[in-house]
Amino acid sequence: YVADLNTAIADAGDMESYRYPASLVVAFNKALADAKAAKDSKDQNVIDSAFYALAEAMGAMWNFQFDDVSDPSQYYYDPVYWAFYHDPQITKGTSDTKFSPDAGCTRAQAVTFLWRAAGEPEPTSKDNPFVDVKESDYFYKAVLWAVEKGITTGTSATTFRPEQTCTRAQIVTFLWRNAGKPEPASSANPFTDVKDGDYFAKAVLWAVEDGITTGTSATTFRPENTCTRAQIVTFLYRALSNVVIE
Repeated sequence: YVADLNTAIADAGDMESYRYPASLVVAFNKALADAKAAKDSKDQNVIDSAFYALAEAMGAMWNFQFDDVSDPSQYYYDPVYWAFYHDPQITKGTSDTKFSPDAGCTRAQAVTFLWRAAGEPEPTSKDNPFVDVKESDYFYKAVLWAVEKGITTGTSATTFRPEQTCTRAQIVTFLWRNAGKPEPASSANPFTDVKDGDYFAKAVLWAVEDGITTGTSATTFRPENTCTRAQIVTFLYRALSNVVIE
């Protein structure tokens, strides 16, 4: 297995292990270190053992799956793994084994997901008016970029409220602004809870026309409903991958 071990070590070097849950990465890093140490061994048992351990650790990452996103029939199954394996990674799980698809998506998470999907561009300015957004926060650059791009504003001149959950209306509006505020092709509006004067009206019509989302029924959109983690990665997936609702 000397040749196989060398091949496995080379393949392991191509794996972007930072994308995976911490427990898998720890096992992978140990197996890789052991494999590198064993490749020049004269003991065939040591070589064989190192090869099998590394192959198992790599296989665990290749076959990784969240406990709560395990059924391909779930509408968010493909979007979750698209976001997980996206380069750069759009989001991980809420733990090593959970994605928490039904948890509400916060304002910080929403702009960070959009920023990562855009390739993590640098904000052009470091001016930060928000007292609740620190340079050490994971969402710092994402917030500055999103405000510069006109995707969102603060909840006041000095606050962003990063932990506040987003509504369905807010998320489709973020996506619409990120797309350049395209005009909907039609002014026909089937939703009784979306009025012409609403800030999100054009965004909703555009998102429905583009197959990014639908209403919660034929006549309701439920703009004030909390947007879940499953929903936002699905909206992003459909908006950026040219995947429409069947």
